[in-house]
Amino acid sequence: MKSILTLVFIPLTTLLFSQQNTLSISGQIKDEAGVFVPFAHVYIKGSQKGTVSNTEGRFNLKVSADNKNETVVFSAIGFKSAERKLSEWKSPQLIVLKESSLVLDEVVVSDKFQPKDILVGAIENFKKNYKTSTHRLEGFYRTTFQQDKSFMRMLEAAIYIHSNGKMHNRQRIEFRHIRKSADLRTDKWKIYDGYVNHLVHNHPIQSGQWGFLKKGSLKFFHVDLLEVVAQDNDLLYVLLAKSKSDSHAIYDAIVTIREKDLAIVDVLLKFKPHLSDNFSWAWERRDTAKFFSYWQESRYTYQEFEGKFYLRSASWHRKGKVLNTKTKMTEFDKESLDELLITDIMQGNFQQEDKREEELDIYRMADYNQYDAAFWENYTRPVDTKHFKSAKAKLEKASRLEQQFNENTGRLVRKPAKQLSSDR
Repeated sequence: MKSILTLVFIPLTTLLFSQQNTLSISGQIKDEAGVFVPFAHVYIKGSQKGTVSNTEGRFNLKVSADNKNETVVFSAIGFKSAERKLSEWKSPQLIVLKESSLVLDEVVVSDKFQPKDILVGAIENFKKNYKTSTHRLEGFYRTTFQQDKSFMRMLEAAIYIHSNGKMHNRQRIEFRHIRKSADLRTDKWKIYDGYVNHLVHNHPIQSGQWGFLKKGSLKFFHVDLLEVVAQDNDLLYVLLAKSKSDSHAIYDAIVTIREKDLAIVDVLLKFKPHLSDNFSWAWERRDTAKFFSYWQESRYTYQEFEGKFYLRSASWHRKGKVLNTKTKMTEFDKESLDELLITDIMQGNFQQEDKREEELDIYRMADYNQYDAAFWENYTRPVDTKHFKSAKAKLEKASRLEQQFNENTGRLVRKPAKQLSSDR
């Protein structure tokens, strides 16, 4: 659990003025032992313009030069937040988040207030803790695909997520810009790929489909308190919701809940291997082959802005194999990683194009949208992880990624959504 919750910041950080009149800061977040910490929140104080550190604790953030007198906040569960003024930023810097002074050993859950009661309280407080009016989230999405441990293709997208604020109501995704690599697969049998819709529509707070967050379904789960941690002056409960039977859920959930308002701030879903092996997706099959997942995890984090919580990041990591349905032999191993980072929150009503985006393959969608090099040059995207660097190195054996992106001319004619199913 420590890898999920603790973080400290020790970066070699830079502050730069770019030709586009923006400020750029980057660095790495580590704990006091020098171990990097993922999913730290780095943002401009008083706003939600920010980013989240990647799995190696690294981050990159571009903001307008108008913000040069603003303050950057580094926030982490288990530690006190740190603040630095952009105007005083010097390179390099060493920033350490100090542990909270709260004495956690003295915190206990009484016999009258059990861990399951904490989860019930979180469910009952959904409407109080999460945004219930119209808003728009700005985000960055990336998906990578591996076949037999070799990267075959990658796609990135800048998106808007439009929400009417109603719980359990489907949100709409607007794809602003998309870019993709070449497709190095030899077997290109699957039409549908890219699970941004899964990350947006099925995140636990929004969807209302996960049993551990339904009062009526909690009787099918054992709920235990794993630990109590602190963030600044707030206590957070870390709970494990474990299904009593495989027939009730194919996953276990680790849920982090803030004590003062019972707001859920982190959810990690660990799918059971012996069930994942029998869990296939209808859109990942053809007449002669079928995909089986034998390992998968999903994680969702939430951020607070003006007293309400919003989605901050989401990821879905899967490993599996494609089996020949006739010979029962493995054709190839498959691994995919989908990541979504929310970079800004905007309130109010926003215009959006009326497209049936979720019915389309996101890789195919890239063919309908011409690559815009100027947009991506100025766009704040997460820093490159080892995973991304490995994908880039493999994919660039064909040609430079920038050249591959430029091959997206946007000239492919869009098919009506109803015709897509016939291609599978």
